[in-house]
Amino acid sequence: MSQLIVACTCQQNKVLERKNKTIFNKVQTMLISENISLFL
Repeated sequence: MSQLIVACTCQQNKVLERKNKTIFNKVQTMLISENISLFL
């Protein structure tokens, strides 16, 4: 089996970080609205 390796650029990393942060914030907001604490 061959494996495809894709090099990420700094710009792509920043986009992924922003998406991850957005998803995390949405999840955190939902948990807070349900009175569930999120400890990290």
